[in-house]
Amino acid sequence: MASEETDVLIVGGGPVGLTMAAELSYRGIKSIVVEKKTSTSVLAKAAYVSSRTMEHYRRLGLQQKVMDAAYPRDMSFNASVRTSVLGGSMMWRKKFASWGEIVDGIPGKTFLFHHPGASVAIPMVCPQTALEPVLKEHIEACSNVKTFWGWEVMSLAQDENGVTIRAVCSASSENDPSEKVFKAKYLVACDGGSSPIRKQLGIHTYGEFVIVRACSITFKSTELYTRMKERDQLGFCVVVSKKGSGFLITLNANADFALHVVLPPNTSDEVLQEYVRNASRCIVNAVGVNLPHTVVAASGYNMHALVSTKYQEGRCFLAGDSAHQWLPAGGLGMNTGLSDVADLAWKLEAVLKGFGGPYLLNSYQVERMRMADIARRFALSIGGTEGMEEFRLKILPFLVSNPLTRFVLGRVMGRSLNAQVTLGIDIVLGFQYINSPVIKHEYDSFGKVKLNASTRTRFVPSSLPGCRAPHVALPDCATILDLFGKQFVLLTIGGEESNLDDLKAEMRTRGLPYETYTYPKLPELVACYDRKYFLVRPDGVVAWRSDCQPSSLEAKKIVSTVVGDTPPKRIPATSPHPVSHQQPPTLLRDAVTSAGTAFLLFKYSELPIKSLVCIGLGVFWLLRGLHIQRAPQFQQQYSRHRAAICNTFGGSDKVLQIDPRFVGEFHPEDVLVRVHAASINPIDLGMRRGYGADFFRRISRMTRKKFFPLIVGRDCSGEVVAVGDNVKKFLPGDLVYGAVSFARQGTHAEYVTMRESELAFKPCNVDHREAASLPWVAVTTWTALVQLGGLNRGNARGKRVLVHAGTGGVGSFAIQLLKAWGAEVTTTCSTSNISLAHRLGADNAIDYTTGSFATTLKGYDVVFDTVGYVYERPSLSVLKCFGNGVYVSIRSPKLYLITRFGTFCGGLLFSWFYRFKVAMNRLFYGRAFYYSIAEPNAEALEEVRGMVERGEIRPLIAAVYALDEIVSAHKHVESGHTRGKVIVTMV
Repeated sequence: MASEETDVLIVGGGPVGLTMAAELSYRGIKSIVVEKKTSTSVLAKAAYVSSRTMEHYRRLGLQQKVMDAAYPRDMSFNASVRTSVLGGSMMWRKKFASWGEIVDGIPGKTFLFHHPGASVAIPMVCPQTALEPVLKEHIEACSNVKTFWGWEVMSLAQDENGVTIRAVCSASSENDPSEKVFKAKYLVACDGGSSPIRKQLGIHTYGEFVIVRACSITFKSTELYTRMKERDQLGFCVVVSKKGSGFLITLNANADFALHVVLPPNTSDEVLQEYVRNASRCIVNAVGVNLPHTVVAASGYNMHALVSTKYQEGRCFLAGDSAHQWLPAGGLGMNTGLSDVADLAWKLEAVLKGFGGPYLLNSYQVERMRMADIARRFALSIGGTEGMEEFRLKILPFLVSNPLTRFVLGRVMGRSLNAQVTLGIDIVLGFQYINSPVIKHEYDSFGKVKLNASTRTRFVPSSLPGCRAPHVALPDCATILDLFGKQFVLLTIGGEESNLDDLKAEMRTRGLPYETYTYPKLPELVACYDRKYFLVRPDGVVAWRSDCQPSSLEAKKIVSTVVGDTPPKRIPATSPHPVSHQQPPTLLRDAVTSAGTAFLLFKYSELPIKSLVCIGLGVFWLLRGLHIQRAPQFQQQYSRHRAAICNTFGGSDKVLQIDPRFVGEFHPEDVLVRVHAASINPIDLGMRRGYGADFFRRISRMTRKKFFPLIVGRDCSGEVVAVGDNVKKFLPGDLVYGAVSFARQGTHAEYVTMRESELAFKPCNVDHREAASLPWVAVTTWTALVQLGGLNRGNARGKRVLVHAGTGGVGSFAIQLLKAWGAEVTTTCSTSNISLAHRLGADNAIDYTTGSFATTLKGYDVVFDTVGYVYERPSLSVLKCFGNGVYVSIRSPKLYLITRFGTFCGGLLFSWFYRFKVAMNRLFYGRAFYYSIAEPNAEALEEVRGMVERGEIRPLIAAVYALDEIVSAHKHVESGHTRGKVIVTMV
């Protein structure tokens, strides 16, 4: 089998993949592009190239070529809302200048997505169908890039030395083998939203799935182009009518158009394919008249708002749509992907050439994942959620049939569209890597990273570390941005060339390529660069700045940080709270507008009262939804993954099944954890069989809409992949372990959502399987012995404690905890487990098969009963009478009574029964009596983490199963008498 070797393997030949190859070639790194399509795209899904992307293309020498392929220089761009492109009513319209007029500096002109003075580069309307050939031609002229079109990746393997993939050719011949092996030191997956590479790596996504479905159609129509040009309508047109909704984009002067027909999220695959097959009918419905046209391509797709849980797995990286997807929002999808590769390319170069540190590549995920999440939120704020899209698709067409409501809706939607073309500059140019571990951040007096002043609508150039270096025109070049690119730049403003000697010496020692530039204090330069010394990365991001020259030691720290030599610090990232472009309209104003619309219709039309009420409510809802207000801080999100579910109660082999696409909820207070391992506890078996079903149904209503499908599992160990807006303690990448409450879905799944109060950092000296054996037994023991039994490290020394079933999961943990606190521990166990009990630390081990322990044991301070029922009466007899003896059992009859008599009657019986026992023991024997129900406790888990790291507690594992073997794992626990915990692994 033929093979190819290179430095970096790029899977995907779209705009992101081709730009990645161009970036690497620019930096002298060899690469291979493997694309399953035989040519560039024929569907124009992306059409906008941002000013930041044009800055990158300027650096690569592609700016002019992209401008030549873009929307014509002298053609104005119009944005409008209509009931049909030609045959319907105009609801709103705005005319923008041509980009040629902006380049020529004609005053008073505004251009689509352009912010005057913010950048030397002007954003372009350049469809994907025109951009890809430019990039393809460029990289094929590069000697260090090879392209393989028509090759599909079939398998992937990686080790510590590199990545190997096997690919097959879609059009093989006798002279060209049908299979090839590609080997590289690193792989970058730019293979789209469905990303086979991401799936092979086992990386999932979270966010909002299938907000809407759409049919994308690229077609050619000279007649339509001529008529739209005569009416000065070329550009972007939103169509809202009873026949369907969508938007039409003029791609170029060659009469090429892109039409996106928007459909409800519950549209079936059959209906979507029907739209694809009848693309011509969709075009006629949108245009309003039947004009001659030729369909070039049509395809159905889903609009999501998703971010991958990881951007890196070993030597493989995700970029572009494989890492993030969202609704159309001013081209943020493709342009965010192009910024991904600009960030990743120089870091790969640094590592491959030897001057990058061991932690440099890890910073790619930290920097870019947050930017993707901000962009996703912005897309949702202007594109709406699933419910809002349903409203727009179903109610809007009805509302536009009336002239008065059509006028109101036109103004509202027009204001919304006008805002969209001016929003998002903080994402495009005003971004800041505030949590990057390879940036020397500046901090305020509260110890927080200083933030730039850019907002959604107002761009404030900033030279703060982590920000894009601002554009400033210089006497010797058009922009200071032209200085940045192939290497680091040391910039001195108002100083001497001999300055920064210590920093330069350290950079030479470390092998960093750099150039130095010195400029006087020019007014326009000082306005943006308000420090004396700057270090700028190859991607044009400020890495460090100061007014003082660093000492030799400081220089060493700066370089060590910037190249990723030092382990990253935990820098809490502030949750994105996008700022509105206008004062949010008040509830009263929207209500008055809605009522006024209904009144006018009542006065000048003959519509029935019910219709007027519906229209008024519809307009009110529309006003609240279509205003571009503050992007939602709190979002409910979802993760799609494998999970072991039960859809009814019963035996493990009958009800347990693996759902490969379970969708779990993720709220603002939640931490999304990728589960590496989880344990099986007796409570899991009971829940699966329906034990206490009424009780669990009742408490599940606190957070879940439905009880089924049910996922059992109460504890786990894993990695944080995302955090809600209200989470303060944890960050993505943290290794954690925890116990989840009964109100939540369980942990026998690839992902689980948990609260901060249920999690703690994982002990660093055990693996995930060992850590997963601890949380539930830890909180069970802690609730019983500490919160109810009153024991702690300060008072347990010398206390006599009896622990039943000391070699089981809870008992083995309790023995180690008590011995670490200095208690005298006696335990009961079977004959075969006596030696194990002594190894765990028990002072005495009683064989329960040889007789009753009650006859030989007396005068104990605490009895911890993990067996219950038949052990309860003899256990009480071994306690001290009137000496503060405490009996604590984790085998409460509450669930039994609820299962048998229902929630109300069972709960009432338990309350009476429990109170009677407590009173009798206190009154006649002077001892405390408790039934304990475990409660998640992060503080307890933190204490246990320290004990595990000090060697005071050792996990005890009985067996390990894979998730696919979940039935066998349940049967193992059901067999009874396990020595330690049964673990289920997900990774």
